[in-house]
Amino acid sequence: MTSFFEPENAQCDVAPLILCTADGHYSVDESTLAWIESHRGNFAVVACAGKYRTGKSFLLNRLAEARSGSGFGVGETVQACTKGLWVYKKFFATDDPTKHILLVDTEGIDALDADDTHDVRIFTLALLLSSVFLYNSVGAIDETAMQTLSLMTRVTNNVRVQNDVESSAAELSEHMPTFYWVLRDFALKLTDRKGNPITTDEYLEEALQATDPQRDHIRSAIRNAFPRRKLVTLPRPDQHLNNLEDRLFNIAPKFTQGIADIRHRIFRDARPLETQGKVLSAKMYSALCRHMTEVVQTNAVPVIRDSWSLMAAVQARDVRDDLIAQFCTTTDAMSKQPAHILDEKLDTLRADLMKAFDERAMPPIDAETRRVLGERLLTLAEQARVRLAKDLTEDVTAVMDSLENLIPRDVAGACTRL
Repeated sequence: MTSFFEPENAQCDVAPLILCTADGHYSVDESTLAWIESHRGNFAVVACAGKYRTGKSFLLNRLAEARSGSGFGVGETVQACTKGLWVYKKFFATDDPTKHILLVDTEGIDALDADDTHDVRIFTLALLLSSVFLYNSVGAIDETAMQTLSLMTRVTNNVRVQNDVESSAAELSEHMPTFYWVLRDFALKLTDRKGNPITTDEYLEEALQATDPQRDHIRSAIRNAFPRRKLVTLPRPDQHLNNLEDRLFNIAPKFTQGIADIRHRIFRDARPLETQGKVLSAKMYSALCRHMTEVVQTNAVPVIRDSWSLMAAVQARDVRDDLIAQFCTTTDAMSKQPAHILDEKLDTLRADLMKAFDERAMPPIDAETRRVLGERLLTLAEQARVRLAKDLTEDVTAVMDSLENLIPRDVAGACTRL
């Protein structure tokens, strides 16, 4: 199958979000961020990670309902296809008309040409840039699967909520995405140690409890970092695992139904990214991508609160522009009126909009943006006053003209002669 990285397949549905060059430099793709910023409305970000060559890209393509030969790169060799983080260029609709879904694929863990540091960086980016994190693995949960997730301990140990303060698990967990562990090619019967039937989530909780304390550090990292965690299982899609993208019509019905169930569940429950209770706009998400990309390649510890100030400035500018537009819309609808009445209305409108800025702007409130808003509203108010203030002499002249029209011409002439 031709990879989407090859020129003849240029008309694909995916684009790079964050790329890493051979010399270890990470950079965002500005054209992709510009596309994201053009989106209006809330969206949740679903990122998928896992060991390379385990079918995570194929999983995302099925969630995207991608056409055969399009979507995220899927190959049949031992080489990893996805480099860095890539995004499917579509905001998927959900049953909630105010929420869309964005799908992100990540470079596989333990690829032949990657080291642990690179894997940790990719894992960190995926976690901090998503509201739903899918971890894709094959088979049952065993020690091998747990060891692959050992990166989780390095990520959670190297992320801080604020500078120079070691974050507790509870503090950090508030900023982690919902965790879905997807077990692929799963055919075992789900029972507890006594042989009683259990749910997939019960299976996950049992697997995250270690009988050997020396093996508990990875499990405890997962338990503490992800209070919102789920487990889903998928059967083998086909007995012949190669070239599945070219044979979508041969995929097992149980696998197709499983994908449909996962898609419905994630699209329904995924929450838009938030910071301090404020939903991230597309511009704020782009700013977060740039910030986190710069941080991870310097080996600095990602500090969540550092990103707050950055996104607060972006959000403040959005609120400022919205309030300025609101002022213009309101004044455009006004009619001419006496200056003293108009001044009172304009002063009240400016005060209300400044109050709205303080209520809507996310802390820390950007003082410069607030100052610019105040000055701009004052200028617009002066312009509106010039345009809308009624000249009382105009009213007097109009009244006199109307009275003159009511006086008979012979009387008016006589009055003039007198």
